[in-house]
Amino acid sequence: MAGFSFRSLVWWIVACLLVSLPSPTAAQLTCDTVVPYVAPCLPFTLNGGTVSDACCAGIRGLNALAKLRADRVVACQCIKNAASAFPAINVGRLNMLPRYCGVKLPVSNISPNIDCS
Repeated sequence: MAGFSFRSLVWWIVACLLVSLPSPTAAQLTCDTVVPYVAPCLPFTLNGGTVSDACCAGIRGLNALAKLRADRVVACQCIKNAASAFPAINVGRLNMLPRYCGVKLPVSNISPNIDCS
């Protein structure tokens, strides 16, 4: 009887672990994850000048990290919110970043009004 109870407990634990695993289509990114990747780009989007290596590294890193559609939606929403929070951001410069950094994004025009869905 003790062996049966132990085995049942083990299967129950395994079932709980499987249920608690994130869905492969659920977003793994949060704005807390996204912001550090794009923060080095803020000086360029505000003041112009040269795009920093740190900015391009962040853009490339975020692009590599956001492979799932759900993650890309989260990243888009975070960038959209950041653009809205900093009205002085030059949206034209913001949209130059992927090209300057050699990154192909699924969206062509990032703006405070973008539909991230």
